[in-house]
Amino acid sequence: MVDPDVRRAGSNGDAEGDREDRNSNETQMGRIDAVRQSVAAIGAPPQATRDATAMLLSLSGLDASWRMHETYGLPIERIPDVIANTVTLIVERLRSQARRKPSARA
Repeated sequence: MVDPDVRRAGSNGDAEGDREDRNSNETQMGRIDAVRQSVAAIGAPPQATRDATAMLLSLSGLDASWRMHETYGLPIERIPDVIANTVTLIVERLRSQARRKPSARA
């Protein structure tokens, strides 16, 4: 069991720091929910929607950006455009799957 008095790394241990941590987590969860809702709104089949959501959420994390820079040598200033182009491709593909889907939506 974790001692309730032990603070997470990065927290300054006061109420203000805890409030900032909660606000940051709420903001992050709001962004994740927005991505999920936006992808679902396209109306593609469920499996394609789950796959696209997973990929888009993985691209939104810092680890994806860092990997592009460290592993593939992409200049940091180009990474946002590369991610944006990839998002465009994923969304276009999902929309084409939504158009091919039978009119009776589940």
